[in-house]
Amino acid sequence: IAAFDALAERLDGLPGVISLGYITDIPFGTGRNSSPFRIIGRPESAGGPQLHADMRFVHAGYFETMGIPLLSGRRFEPGDGAEAGDGLVPVVIDRRLAEEFFPGEDPIGRRINQGPDGIIVGVVGSIKHGTLEEDAKATVYYPYRRMNWLTTLTGVIRTSGGPITLAQLQAEMAAVDPRLPVFDLRTMRDRIDGSLGPRRLGTTVLSGFGLTALLLALLGVYGVLSYSISQRTRELGIRLALGARPGALVAAVTASGLALGGIGVASGMLLFAGANRLLQSLVYGVKVLDPVAIGAGIFLLGIGVLLASFLPARRIVQVDPTSALREE
Repeated sequence: IAAFDALAERLDGLPGVISLGYITDIPFGTGRNSSPFRIIGRPESAGGPQLHADMRFVHAGYFETMGIPLLSGRRFEPGDGAEAGDGLVPVVIDRRLAEEFFPGEDPIGRRINQGPDGIIVGVVGSIKHGTLEEDAKATVYYPYRRMNWLTTLTGVIRTSGGPITLAQLQAEMAAVDPRLPVFDLRTMRDRIDGSLGPRRLGTTVLSGFGLTALLLALLGVYGVLSYSISQRTRELGIRLALGARPGALVAAVTASGLALGGIGVASGMLLFAGANRLLQSLVYGVKVLDPVAIGAGIFLLGIGVLLASFLPARRIVQVDPTSALREE
């Protein structure tokens, strides 16, 4: 504890440091501590499920540094946990725990036991711990000073400029105790990006398949419509021989092709809407039914249908009607 306190004092004096704190299990890190707890004074039902919550041990400045809002009560103060007092450890709970286990009542002052007996002094906002798509889990925070068996903590530092370098941290740590290592230095943005690696790989592969499917669809639509229109060569030749205007014929053929394309797009949209839930599980913070993406796909397919209908029709009506009538 003395080493962590001394390091915090030295880091707080570095230029650009706004606030700092410590925590046992950093969000989007590799660790997670969770255990049952009970609410003192509330009778437990025989055979009922145990109450369960994550537990974290934090430095007083952790919540401010991470931008976790205080909803009621107070945050930890620097002296919390330094003295045993009446044996109660001041604890801070998150909103998820307050809503789940203290619905309709003020949890401030209530006592819980998750190993040590604790008294709730504050409620803070809930955060995601492992992945962005997970629901926030009920969490109890304890002052790290009271848990003097802790040997590994992750420091969090908010700066006004760029992030602190590893060399700076190693120099400050060496001044406290040169035997203590500093490692795994990353920004929170890097940690979140790292948690998205498998998901990004999956979406990249799916995007490649989607682009390939779109190109194949464009080629297929163009080929099918071009062939179907070329089969109407005699019909168009007869119409030209009877006095039909070339421009009107091209417009009519193009309109029929666009109508077929419209039916195909509508059918595809119905299938796409049906797969919405499956696709939504692959992304976070992005709506699958995105009008821009859907509009871009429809636009490209529409261009393909337009060209597949217009170009063959225009080519046919430019042929001499006699030659068109001889077409088998």
